[in-house]
Amino acid sequence: MGRIVMGYWDCPYCGKSNIPGNMQSCTGCGRTRDGSVKFHPPGQSPSTPKVYVTDPDKADRLRNSPDWHCSFCGGMVNHYQSQCPNCGHTRDESDRHYFQLHPERKTTIYPASDSSSPSADGEEHHRSTSASSSFSAGKNSFHLPKRSNFSSSIPWKRIGIILLIISLVTGVAVGAWFIFSPKERYITVTDIYWSRAIDIEEYRTVRESDWSVPPGGRVQYTQQEIHHYDRVLDHYDTVTKYRQVVTGSHEEVTGYRDMGNGYYEEITRTVYDYGTEPYTEQEPVYRNDPVYRTKYYYDIERWMYDYTVRSGAHDKQPYWPEYTLEDDKHRAGSKSQSYNITAVYEDKSDNYSMNYNDWIETSIDDQLHVLVHFGGRIELIQDEGGE
Repeated sequence: MGRIVMGYWDCPYCGKSNIPGNMQSCTGCGRTRDGSVKFHPPGQSPSTPKVYVTDPDKADRLRNSPDWHCSFCGGMVNHYQSQCPNCGHTRDESDRHYFQLHPERKTTIYPASDSSSPSADGEEHHRSTSASSSFSAGKNSFHLPKRSNFSSSIPWKRIGIILLIISLVTGVAVGAWFIFSPKERYITVTDIYWSRAIDIEEYRTVRESDWSVPPGGRVQYTQQEIHHYDRVLDHYDTVTKYRQVVTGSHEEVTGYRDMGNGYYEEITRTVYDYGTEPYTEQEPVYRNDPVYRTKYYYDIERWMYDYTVRSGAHDKQPYWPEYTLEDDKHRAGSKSQSYNITAVYEDKSDNYSMNYNDWIETSIDDQLHVLVHFGGRIELIQDEGGE
């Protein structure tokens, strides 16, 4: 159950506002409060401070004792009084209580306000509920954290670094796109040439090494070498770390429930306060132990590159170069060919490569509409209406 705190009311006759809930009569005009009066919770302005009931017995009586309405004089009478002090009328079954006059207030929860300022009155005392207050529980004293300014809590430095990284990445991406994206151009052909090549390979003895000997390999020598490393637990280190812990708690007022007698009951929730504490932990430390195995060094025959024969000319009659193999330990290997043009674009001459079908149809002085890819490879663009 929440604490009982005094409410306030406004006089419907003279307009006097924020009259303490324990006052039966208006402090302005003296009129007794009647059935039209509705109480309002504290904390709505500096003139409605939070005044708490400290007597547990009185607090219990106030929780279930709404005022009753005198049907003769119209005044509101304390629950524990059986006779109206204003007119002497004895309470009977026809006299309704506060919540029968205002049923909507029976279950309504009124939101808490942060604008209250505490004060003391007679047997009652106050206690601040602001976020910067401190409270004690046993031997431990807890301090609630102050609310930080929103702008000061924003990690501007981190945001700046992130924006810088984004701008750099964006710049690199834009630059890469500009370099590697195809370029559309109109070029004029000034030269045509081609080249072809055949690699000649020789079957020769080579020295290799491995953890096993392949078929045909002749072991020359062996030795122990590191094959891999095993991760092995070496020892434990004591390290200090920090963790978040609950250092205390406090009750936060979230709203008020009308008691129907000039007082309210606080609706609260428990809010935990957190801090950090050091603790030690044993962390494993590993070492990498080398694992040795036998490595074999052996001779074996392989086909290896020996030399290249080439052909090429500035014409449109490509052919493969002729060659003569020295002996049966030589053979023709891989072949390569390229078909190129030299062309002018905006008074600048460049070399371009093409596929054979486009190249064979291209002649000097031709004007080509092309898409130039990274590395100088081009492909023809067929203009509308063209052949």
